[in-house]
Amino acid sequence: MRRNLLPAKTYYKANLHCHSDLSDGTYTPAELKQLYRDRGYSIVAFTDHDYLFSHTDLADDSFLPLTGYEMQILGGSPELPRPQREVMHLNFIAREPGNCTLVFYDPAIPYCGSPRRAPNIQATESCGQVRTLSPDGINAIIAEARQEGFLVCLNHPTWSMNDRRHYCGLQGLFAMEIYNHTCEFDGHDTYCPTIYDEMLRDGQHIACIAADDNHNRALGGLPRLIDSFGGFTMIASDSLDYVSIISALEQGDFYASRGPRIDSLYVEDSFVHLKCSAARRIMLSCGSRRDDSVRAAVDAPLTEAVFRILPTDRYLRFTVTDEFGRTANTRAYWQNEFIL
Repeated sequence: MRRNLLPAKTYYKANLHCHSDLSDGTYTPAELKQLYRDRGYSIVAFTDHDYLFSHTDLADDSFLPLTGYEMQILGGSPELPRPQREVMHLNFIAREPGNCTLVFYDPAIPYCGSPRRAPNIQATESCGQVRTLSPDGINAIIAEARQEGFLVCLNHPTWSMNDRRHYCGLQGLFAMEIYNHTCEFDGHDTYCPTIYDEMLRDGQHIACIAADDNHNRALGGLPRLIDSFGGFTMIASDSLDYVSIISALEQGDFYASRGPRIDSLYVEDSFVHLKCSAARRIMLSCGSRRDDSVRAAVDAPLTEAVFRILPTDRYLRFTVTDEFGRTANTRAYWQNEFIL
């Protein structure tokens, strides 16, 4: 008996964290559509800071804009300089393209210096309530966002200076950013598989994504596009339409990547099989200690690996690393998904 963990469908390349000139980005949404489509992307989630706007006018047969926005929850002592204070950033992706209702909207928060504001702002009754950086405070925000029709993702926990106090105990996330490209240029190691495993061992059945978080500002003489095209999510779907893509995100039918491709992942006869583009290392993580969890290239690159499933495996997730050190990460698959 064989069970596919990654569906045998068409895979669409997506950037699920993107900033335009509607907040603190450089390019207009239309310019970003062109830039990303030229690089092989089919999907961009426009997630400007506290700015929720539907970009359905950008949709066509080869490009799908997702409606969303990014929220900041500021913590730490007000006496500290702002860069030293802990924060948490959450991305909200609307299940329906026309959903432009802001949760926990705070009209006092500036749009990162941008004078633009969304027309006809719609907000829930939590408008003006204090956003509290605590598990209870974050969970209240997540719960309301889900009720209002959003998928919620935890963004760049290392850049935010988050630790277990912040991300363990969260409820209702659909994913976390295992890699954030822009924050790499702020001096942070934002590839954080260890944090993902901590959240999984905490009991959170969540997926992981890789995203750009691009702003396209010229920094230190670097070109404006330096923070684009570094982290992406490959979404499996029968078609490129809003309902199908959101359904794939909800079901976890995707993987995160910085370069490598995962071609198939399936379970057969108590073994799990992974096939991929050329890799120097394929690793299994399972939420416990086990031997026989790594396959490494010796004389030629790896393109597949097989692992026996053990009774102690709490979950299975896989990391493919290519010759440049770039990674592709599957989500965690739980026992009800891989025990045949």
